[in-house]
Amino acid sequence: RVKRPSVVVAEEDVDSALEELRHRYALHEPVERSVRMGDLVRADVRGHIDGREVFADDDFEFTPRDGVTILLPGFAEGVIGAEKGVPKEVEVTTPPGSQPLSGKTGAFTVVVKEVKEEKLPALDDEFARQVGEGFASLQALRQQLEGRIRERLDAEAEEMYRGEALTALVAQTEELEYPPVLAEREIDRLLRDEARAAGHDVDHYVEQLRKPVQEIRDALRAAAEERVRRSLALTALAEAEQIMVEPAEVDGEIERIVN
Repeated sequence: RVKRPSVVVAEEDVDSALEELRHRYALHEPVERSVRMGDLVRADVRGHIDGREVFADDDFEFTPRDGVTILLPGFAEGVIGAEKGVPKEVEVTTPPGSQPLSGKTGAFTVVVKEVKEEKLPALDDEFARQVGEGFASLQALRQQLEGRIRERLDAEAEEMYRGEALTALVAQTEELEYPPVLAEREIDRLLRDEARAAGHDVDHYVEQLRKPVQEIRDALRAAAEERVRRSLALTALAEAEQIMVEPAEVDGEIERIVN
């Protein structure tokens, strides 16, 4: 048994969701001044790292905001103060990692073509009526946002709860014996999942990592073995509790996933 976590929606979360909506429904008016945080910027951008051009766009549109990374860390902050038509060089450093250009320092040349200032709508009932299909009042909009946040937090809490229950189940299992091939197959699955998430097939993904294949597989072994242990423990639990899954239930779950 594990304790089910409780979910509380903080007022700050609802306020943040409202603020995000204000930005989404904001108007942008052209201004003749240098770039500030929150502006909508259109610019000619060229990026070079380690002697290679990594980015080129004649009409790149972006909005620099505090804490938001655009292209690479340091780019958005470096554009602040840029004047229209005047080239500005912004130094950037790629995040550390296993890619060829990871941890490298480079520069982006930015020539601002247009600057638009963001005009946020007032946070009132009139604004609420403009959002989506329309809400009767700002309070009704807040309640809707709170409900959506609660649904998301409930889903996250449920996933965490299930994970903790599985961990507790495996921890109580005295001994789990399985052939090594099960772990190797699970490593194969994890590697395929990582490659797919990166947009590559396995061979190309391994080539991009520039590491020996065995080193990559060894790094995934602990996670793979844990997944095997969980699967075996759940199978034993299902047998002990005589848990059966009817074909209609499987069909219903497939329908839920598809829709």
